[in-house]
Amino acid sequence: MQRYKPLFESRWYDPERPTHLNGAALDYFGETENPWATGYIQNDGTMLDLSAGQKERVQDHREVNSAFLDFKKDDVEDIEGYGVDRDSNSFWMIHYQIVANAIRMGVYRDNVSFDMKVKPSYAQKKKMREIVEEVYPSEIIVDYKNKSYQFEPDDFIYFLERI
Repeated sequence: MQRYKPLFESRWYDPERPTHLNGAALDYFGETENPWATGYIQNDGTMLDLSAGQKERVQDHREVNSAFLDFKKDDVEDIEGYGVDRDSNSFWMIHYQIVANAIRMGVYRDNVSFDMKVKPSYAQKKKMREIVEEVYPSEIIVDYKNKSYQFEPDDFIYFLERI
């Protein structure tokens, strides 16, 4: 069963259709409901399991590159404005975040970070809210469209409702 289309057609992310990147990443890493074990929230709200079978995340965000080894970098569009070289270890990570609208995230002791390159979907906003309510961190660090913000939980919920 194929859960994703073979190639994306739009210049940037299209919220009306899933991409081949989401399916490939989910097939490679699997899904988790544990915010301490995840590294990404996909457009539909599923969280990728970067725990390698542990109770918390042990894999680096750049390891998402492993899910895309069968894809050719020459077949994808340039990521303008992000300064990512096609030979960089971060190429697929940034490409995945922009084209598939994946949110890079992490839970670290008493803070949570979210890195969003494009506007989050409704399902992602809902998942981020659930994570903040479950973890209730003292600080939330958000990188949104190349700008950084720091929030307390209540302020973050207010921010989410307005983006």
